[in-house]
Amino acid sequence: MVAYRQTYEIIRGIQEKAAEQCAPVIFGIKPSNLLIIDQCYAKALKSLIETTGLKVRCFEHRAEKQVWFMFREEPLYRQLEDPDNMSFMKQFGYTENMTMDEILAYAAKRFREYKRGEAGFPHEMGILLGYPLGDVKGFIEHHGRDCLCSGYWKVYDHVMDAARIFSAYDQARMLAVNELLLGYDLKMICR
Repeated sequence: MVAYRQTYEIIRGIQEKAAEQCAPVIFGIKPSNLLIIDQCYAKALKSLIETTGLKVRCFEHRAEKQVWFMFREEPLYRQLEDPDNMSFMKQFGYTENMTMDEILAYAAKRFREYKRGEAGFPHEMGILLGYPLGDVKGFIEHHGRDCLCSGYWKVYDHVMDAARIFSAYDQARMLAVNELLLGYDLKMICR
């Protein structure tokens, strides 16, 4: 009974973390997000996303926490296929002939190097996370300061568009959390 209870708590815990941190991805309105979870949730995460259309890749292992990149393949492909986005990413070492797996492996490597203090901030993460290119460039140009507004990212261009997107993301998060409270699981929420 104790093992069952622990397993249930782990599954419930990872579903809550995913709903809180990645609801826009779960509902397909954002291509990807970072998911920061306790070490104990890692195994449960992979089994929970089976048959959901969601994919994950571990970007960083730490003693207590892990950083996972949760994504939906098709929206992420569309984000990366944009010629302006790809042109931007080339300056960080990405190429047009890289596969999705190669892109994510390289992004994870750059993320880990940054976290270890071995490299600068991997600004291309903004593109991978679905942020508008103008805002990613604005963040670089202004060194993360003087944004017009902030929410899920710092906005330097098209404030009203960003406000609508932030509102949709908030609604997705509220809906995902409410559905969990009603007893739905992650697979049911992903429908």
